[in-house]
Amino acid sequence: MYLDEKECIKNIKEGDENALKYLVDVYYNLVFYVVKNILGSQYLMQDIEECINDIFFFLWENVNKYDSNRGTIKTWVIMCSRYKALDYRKKHNKNINIVGLEQISEILAEDNTEEYILTKETSEYILKVIDNFNKVDKQIFYFRYFLHMDINEIAHNLNLTREGIDNRLWRCRKKIKQNLKTY
Repeated sequence: MYLDEKECIKNIKEGDENALKYLVDVYYNLVFYVVKNILGSQYLMQDIEECINDIFFFLWENVNKYDSNRGTIKTWVIMCSRYKALDYRKKHNKNINIVGLEQISEILAEDNTEEYILTKETSEYILKVIDNFNKVDKQIFYFRYFLHMDINEIAHNLNLTREGIDNRLWRCRKKIKQNLKTY
């Protein structure tokens, strides 16, 4: 069964479990990759599976929060996966202090940039800025900062040089910073 994004969301909103199964089939590997990278090797496979199940349940229960104007289903799934995995890690490991947008704040670590990151409104604005990147830059940015891929791996997958990836990431971070200054 193939559904386009609008059909998939519409069908899930109507309670169609087959649409949810379709969502799971299409995005399971991506969600697994995000969760595995965030939870790391200190978690058992059953913990990772539990987190993934929680994510798809969350998507099912919160499908009305999806806004196609803010990004694709893929972007929404990645962001929900990221936040739920971070929440899971926080709940199950009391010794780790996690800020919801730790990776972005690391990316933008500069004098007072962290103050901007801490608000949900600003994080949504940042996602809009990222969505306006060209296709390759957006891919590189998501691979690096949301999927935690190694720069050499990204370069290999996209058939680019490491220097090219580094330059593109630098320009992306610069665009985000410039947009935050005018925000």
